[in-house]
Amino acid sequence: MGTCLKVTKVIGTTTLGILAGSLTLQTFSIFPYLSDILPFTKKNDFQDNLNTLTSNIHKLIYSLGSISSSLFLLTFFKSPKRLRHPYLLYASIPVQFALGYLFFKTNLLESKLLSSIETDLGSKTPDPNELIKPQNVEKPKSSDAVKSNPQVSQLKRELREEPSHLDKSGFLKPDINDSAAEKVEEESNEHEHENENENNDDSPTIEKEVENSIYKADAETTLKKIKADYTLITSLVSLSFILSAIGIHGDIRG
Repeated sequence: MGTCLKVTKVIGTTTLGILAGSLTLQTFSIFPYLSDILPFTKKNDFQDNLNTLTSNIHKLIYSLGSISSSLFLLTFFKSPKRLRHPYLLYASIPVQFALGYLFFKTNLLESKLLSSIETDLGSKTPDPNELIKPQNVEKPKSSDAVKSNPQVSQLKRELREEPSHLDKSGFLKPDINDSAAEKVEEESNEHEHENENENNDDSPTIEKEVENSIYKADAETTLKKIKADYTLITSLVSLSFILSAIGIHGDIRG
């Protein structure tokens, strides 16, 4: 029984050491890297990087932290009264606090940051039929367009008039050049529609750039808070590791 309890102490301490080292590496190297690449990264790419990092950290903390804390508590309650050293409780309490802090506070910040990306991108998924189906642009009727545009009416009149060699006056030809004037009007309308479409295409791009700038400014602030939380969690896990290491050292010498 005594040998089994010593093994659980060693496993718990080793687990804490692995957890503290991994958290230190990711907190002080990977999070600064995310802050550096944030201004040059698209929101989707940043979301993937952050989601992957936080998922790995959560799995690491929840698994190794639960194992080490459970082993210390099991060792404390299963040991004889004379071998129930307080350091077993002292080493497990900071880990439990770190788990609760991660779940109730840090996890909310991460969810807020990830959900804001989805909100910026928009919750509505475009319909493929709308993307494929061409828009029917109703062209104005030629006769109405010609009547409403005085320049076109003047052009029609000039095309219909011809100078007479007999009396230098003009006579009206039959309306054979109406199609030419109408063609000019239709081309003018088509150019106007093309300009409107180009302006409509540019406006979503500008809005998206503004949203990206606002999001990145907010993400940078939130990322600093998340890093501060993981720094606290790393400090708590490191404290537990130091306490358990000192306690095992005392058991070996004793």
